[in-house]
Amino acid sequence: MDLKTHTTKPTSHDPNEPSNSTLRSKSSEFCYLNISGQIFKTRHETLKLFPNTLLGGNAKEVYYNGNTGQYHFPRDRQSFDSILYYYQSQGTLRRPPNVSEEVFHKEVMFYGIKTHRNTDGLMQSTNPKVKGLKRTLSQKPAAYMHYKK
Repeated sequence: MDLKTHTTKPTSHDPNEPSNSTLRSKSSEFCYLNISGQIFKTRHETLKLFPNTLLGGNAKEVYYNGNTGQYHFPRDRQSFDSILYYYQSQGTLRRPPNVSEEVFHKEVMFYGIKTHRNTDGLMQSTNPKVKGLKRTLSQKPAAYMHYKK
């Protein structure tokens, strides 16, 4: 019998919710993320696209709760939709309009996201000083060019 497809019938909780053994049996495929009480479900393979981040690597294991089969993060829920989209879109990071730059930057740093795709599809740093430098150089290239006649 394949353990990945075997589930036990829930006995003492809501039948609409998966049992702990069901969550564990699917853990190789799906990952349940509890962000301050809100549950997000995604595939482990999606997160592994960025192995050097908190969610993409093994560092997230310290947040795993074996009783619930979930990773628990006491973090900003409003920012997490964008954090998860970063993984699903293969690197596009957009700050939600209702989240301040300061809060979003803290969340991005917590999850270990060091680079992301900008609207042109190019990778850039999440460090605001580096972004500012790239923006300055790309917006005013003539100011940095010196020609000798």
